[in-house]
Amino acid sequence: MKEFWFMGHNDYINLLYLPYTAIVFSFIIDGMVLSGVPDIMSDILLLVAYFFGLGISAHYLNEAYSHRLMDRGRASVLKIVGTASLIVAAGLGGYLVVILSNVPLMIIGIIEVLAVILYNHPRFSAAHNDFFFSVAWGGLPSLAGFMLGHEVITVSALALFAVTSILGSLEITPSRHVKYWRRRDADIEKVVFKDGKEMQSSIELMIKRPERSIKLLSVLCYIMPVLLYLVIYSRLTI
Repeated sequence: MKEFWFMGHNDYINLLYLPYTAIVFSFIIDGMVLSGVPDIMSDILLLVAYFFGLGISAHYLNEAYSHRLMDRGRASVLKIVGTASLIVAAGLGGYLVVILSNVPLMIIGIIEVLAVILYNHPRFSAAHNDFFFSVAWGGLPSLAGFMLGHEVITVSALALFAVTSILGSLEITPSRHVKYWRRRDADIEKVVFKDGKEMQSSIELMIKRPERSIKLLSVLCYIMPVLLYLVIYSRLTI
């Protein structure tokens, strides 16, 4: 994933997975657009909260507890920064809940904080699955964006929740495949089938199509808020 997005050599920057964090931002903005009740300050605070909660905390804790950076002695640093970032995210979310007096938003915030802990900590490995991922960082962000302007969840908000959950699932499946092969220490020269036949191959060849699908899906997610706005605006002007 790091090489795929050409993020450079700084692990702490790479671990933010900025392209995927941007996808989650697009889901949040989808909810804001559907809400139709813009509040610039609240919108910015929610995006900042998700940056600390997902962009930093979830990604750093995931890397720290997976022990992939143990040889560099950075696991402890990642845990400290990840935990501190989660506290900042929770604080920003709590502030939003107080000023908006929004109970559904509070519930979403609590679920998201628990999601970061459950998804990344090895003691709760059962929660580390694609369904949990797609709901926590696909569906819920869009619902959070929508709830900034509403206190009741509507049918359209639930529909957006379902769509972004599906998009989250479609993203994580090929992403796991790509990251698995990217982190292999050795390359592949050929594939040997059970019938004895051989086929020349390589890691680059095996991840070429999944990487392409991730790129296309990312572009779709990035432009989705604009498309959603155009659809809603066109309906209002008819």
